[in-house]
Formats: sequence, structure tokens, C-alpha cells
Amino acid sequence: MLFQGGPVSLDSALGLVAVPGDDEEPLGVRRIIGSLGLVDLDTPPEVVVAELSGLRIFAGYAGWGEGQLEEEIAEGAWYVVNGEARDPFTDTPEQLWRTVLRRQGGDLAMVATFPEDPSLN
Repeated sequence: MLFQGGPVSLDSALGLVAVPGDDEEPLGVRRIIGSLGLVDLDTPPEVVVAELSGLRIFAGYAGWGEGQLEEEIAEGAWYVVNGEARDPFTDTPEQLWRTVLRRQGGDLAMVATFPEDPSLN
């Protein structure tokens, strides 16, 4: 399955992987944080697949100009919350946004119940 990662460069792809344990990075993988890493998509699958506990391929990415994201966060346009390493590999990606908000509690948990079209609220 191929996921759309964002509107920029839809003709390119990124491989996000979960690497179990604290061992060295498998061939073709660069850890980002904790168990999350990026895999070089030119690496033969048989070389790396046994070393992974999760894999998602994303076409495209989201990007911002310098300082743009920080400004949007300061304006309140984003909810900034902690993620969990398993989040990108959920079996129900269409529910991920709601799942993450629900686990925050309080007002953000309530936001998870809003309809997709806010005018229907």
C-alpha cells in the first residue's frame, strides 16, 4: 500500500520504518528517533525486511518555508502533541488523527468526535 505523504513531490517516495530494539541500524536504514527510521528504497527488500517491525511508503511530503510552521503553531493552527512510535504503522490509518486526539484527554479528546465537515457540527 502506498500512502500520500503530502502535496510536494508526489513523484518521489519516502520509506518510514520501525526498527525493533536498540541494535545497530540495519543496512539501508537511518534511525531518526528511537525506533523510527528512514529506509533507502534502493536497498533490496530481502536485505532489510527481516530487520524491521513496520514499514510505510509515502509518496510526496509536506513542506514549509523557513519559520512558516512555527508561525502557524503560534497562531493556533496546529495541535502539537506527543506521538507514539506505533502511530505511523496503525492498522487503521484513516482513524489515526482521532485516535491520537482521544488519548490526549480534555478538549482535544472532544475534538476527535467532531464531524469531518465542521459545518455539520
